[in-house]
Amino acid sequence: MRARLLSVCACFAGFSSAANGQSDLFSAETVSGYFDIRLYAANGEESWTNHGAGKARYGGEQVGIDLAEAGLVWTPRISWTIEGYAHLQFNDDQDTSVGVTEAFLSYTPVPRSEWRWSGRAGIFYPPVSLEHEEGAWATVFSLTPSAINSWIGEEIKGAGVEASVQREISGHQFGLTGGAFGYNDTTGVLISYRGWALHDLKTAHGSAFPHTVYPGHNAVAEPFEELDSTLGYYARADWSPMPGLKLNTIVWDNRADPLSRDGHNRGWPTRFVNVGAEIELREGLKLLSQTLIGTTGSGPVLQVGRREFDFSYYATYAMVVSEHGDHIFAARGDVFDVDDRSAALAHDFGERGWSAMASWRWARESHQTLTAELLHMDSDRALRSRWGIGSNHSQSLFQLAVRQGF
Repeated sequence: MRARLLSVCACFAGFSSAANGQSDLFSAETVSGYFDIRLYAANGEESWTNHGAGKARYGGEQVGIDLAEAGLVWTPRISWTIEGYAHLQFNDDQDTSVGVTEAFLSYTPVPRSEWRWSGRAGIFYPPVSLEHEEGAWATVFSLTPSAINSWIGEEIKGAGVEASVQREISGHQFGLTGGAFGYNDTTGVLISYRGWALHDLKTAHGSAFPHTVYPGHNAVAEPFEELDSTLGYYARADWSPMPGLKLNTIVWDNRADPLSRDGHNRGWPTRFVNVGAEIELREGLKLLSQTLIGTTGSGPVLQVGRREFDFSYYATYAMVVSEHGDHIFAARGDVFDVDDRSAALAHDFGERGWSAMASWRWARESHQTLTAELLHMDSDRALRSRWGIGSNHSQSLFQLAVRQGF
């Protein structure tokens, strides 16, 4: 399957040889960078990224300062219709501190009718999130995305191709997007074993996250593995019936073989449906919402309708965003759930929880932003008894970030 993907990507790139237009590979317009310094104060359990039971990026009853992320973004223009994108990041919360999060070519031909086409090929996130609207797949309204989009940043990425088409019909804006991808057969490990989490980490392609199922069991989650040579797919539909109202739905399925294995990695057939809405309440004030429902699992069917490892999951959020010039205020509420239906696990890995977030962002001159955020999470998970702590976990995290671009 790797050969097929590389062949498709090569064909996609081949358009550049025939396209006319001025190219710009390396200049101040195509190369940029940034760093994000974070001051934080956290209570609750140690973070899951440090083999703890905490749900946030920082935890463990501590105050500290951290280089949360740094990176370079390259956006070469090959022709008037073909552009490239590559994001190289530094982040030491995963086993590979420096790695590529996304790298792809995009093709946007000049419209010759009412249909507007575009496509891309490479390594990229599928179009699920409503919170990531900036370069380097950064959140634009807050520091910490919702539980849904935190998970998208962790596990929902692959190598493949995507095509989109848009058209206006009788004042309605319609759009269809479809994609095929590989290297995503192990998606589902984190949502199953750890449950939901809220953070702004983005897994580099081919990298991994440490996680602890229970004390003494230090494991590694590797989301970007190909085990069965079968392509996954997604399909998204967009509809805007009037200005100020945007609706979308996306179906995603990695089509992994639940019996495939490679060392400690298993195939986890994971699928979900996500519904999103963006509503402009008035000028400068809007409401964002997403709801995601899915299933994942691994191993043979041991009981009727139940695999060896078998989970369903659900999450939803609503966020109000108020923009006042260079200042953005946001407030969000999340609800999330994992239902453990496994036929072989001796302990219940399920959970139920909620979170609330409030943030302020100030976009200053010279490519600098200041963001302050207060995040609170509360969840109940029976498996926490293995840590010798109660099943209910409440945690708050305050962060003050300075993000400087150059």
